[in-house]
Amino acid sequence: MRMLATAFSIALASAAAQAESGRSGAWTYNSEPDSNGGGMVTALASAPGASFNDPSYAVARCLGGRTEFFVGTSGGWGLSGRTLEVLARVEGAPGAQTPMRWDVSSNGKAVFAPEPADALLRSLPDPGRLRFAVRDGRGESHETVFDMTGFAEIRRRIAEACRWAP
Repeated sequence: MRMLATAFSIALASAAAQAESGRSGAWTYNSEPDSNGGGMVTALASAPGASFNDPSYAVARCLGGRTEFFVGTSGGWGLSGRTLEVLARVEGAPGAQTPMRWDVSSNGKAVFAPEPADALLRSLPDPGRLRFAVRDGRGESHETVFDMTGFAEIRRRIAEACRWAP
């Protein structure tokens, strides 16, 4: 029994030792591998100077094998269970972007990109600037620009954890 407890403790310590936090350009990340070679990766970019209802943070993550991307605010945009219009545009990119409907979070403070989000993450630049405009439940538009410097490393970590197909 004691040997089993020791082996379990060593396994836990080993898993904890593999967890990693760091920075890649404008992004802060946390990676926690699992025993199957996948894991969880969460990365955050903030938008300094964003006003109360503007998008103030962007999160890209692999959670439970699913790739997710969402933007959030300190304020509130709408009711959960609804969708809001979101326009994501790479600054300087040619052509017009088409607004999409994103799901509102349960607290009304974030909107989630449609799944599968890996297609969106594959298309994001590094370096570059990404402008998000969210039209809230009252029809008002809120915009912010995120610095995408360092996103290639975040994308690589998420692709590995979520086991994206090449």
